[in-house]
Amino acid sequence: MNTLASSQLQTPTFLSEKYIPTLNGWRAIAIIFVIMSHFKLTLTKDTLVQVILKYIFISNFGVKIFFVLSGFLITTLLIKESNNTGKIHVKKFLIRRFLKLIPLLYLYISIIILINYALKLDLHYNNILLPILFFTNYDLQSTWLTMHTWSISVTEQFYLFFLITLHLIKLKYLSITILASVLIFIPFLINISTVLNIHPSLLLLPTFYYASNLFIGCLLSLVMHDFNKVKTFINNRYFTIYNLLTSIIIIYLINYCVIAFKPNEIIKYFCNILTSTLIAYLITFTITNNKNKFSLLLEKPLFVTLGLMSYSLFLWQQLFIIPKGNYPSLEKYFFFPLNIILLFLISYLSYQYLEVGINLIKKRFSIIK
Repeated sequence: MNTLASSQLQTPTFLSEKYIPTLNGWRAIAIIFVIMSHFKLTLTKDTLVQVILKYIFISNFGVKIFFVLSGFLITTLLIKESNNTGKIHVKKFLIRRFLKLIPLLYLYISIIILINYALKLDLHYNNILLPILFFTNYDLQSTWLTMHTWSISVTEQFYLFFLITLHLIKLKYLSITILASVLIFIPFLINISTVLNIHPSLLLLPTFYYASNLFIGCLLSLVMHDFNKVKTFINNRYFTIYNLLTSIIIIYLINYCVIAFKPNEIIKYFCNILTSTLIAYLITFTITNNKNKFSLLLEKPLFVTLGLMSYSLFLWQQLFIIPKGNYPSLEKYFFFPLNIILLFLISYLSYQYLEVGINLIKKRFSIIK
């Protein structure tokens, strides 16, 4: 695929390194939000601790961070690959994605199958088959134990759409295409679904609605690779600790307003877009200003370790952190604090003895050395 080669973009110095320190810190924040958002569901409703966690750890906020990061990284890596080699190696990209996701995901699904057989949880075939095929986001009746794979499904569907889009258009039109998709195309689909009472799945909304968060990450990378825009952005000193705190406050206000006022789907969608845009700003803040206290915090060993383990933690937390009354036969085994201890132990083992080895194999298919 030679699409990106038709328009070289200059990679700024803060993206030129293979390893960007703060990104693992952001993965750590994302997985902490995911774990705590689910942990609050294990508590008795309206207790003090449950209420505090409810208002601090916004539902799906961690997943949105993962989405923006994924969109940002895929675009950055493909631009670097195109600049270095003159083309995008689709086959090697797909192999890397396969190695990243499949082994651990299929191990998790296998464990769920065994638990289902042993404890007679009565899981349906689609609860197992759809995660394997990356279509969980189209299953509105998914079981808790595999429900979280909806975000993995969205990401993989997005990657396929993104590669097809790159094949059809030139890079100089990519930003316009993404903006049109996010601001016009997807809201149009939402409106059609609502007005004509068409099932969202028929319009592929379970893919495009959530993939819009990944589109924002793509735009972030494209803007960063436009050196003049980045230089202006930094020189105008848009990155201050006050702007950072203001962005965080706005994110919380947006999400609280959505919960409190229950707006229509179009407004909710644009609230989602604004949240992802602010997340993109926060990520940009730490990448381009890596000497501030917040960026240095994200580079601490604890955050880096959690970031490296984030995929293992994301998969296994769904088994060990179960909403109250959801699976009584599992809850009696995975109770607090044993469930948290088991979560981190199993995640560490799966990362250390599976992911690390797989990452070594992935390097054989890496274009950027």
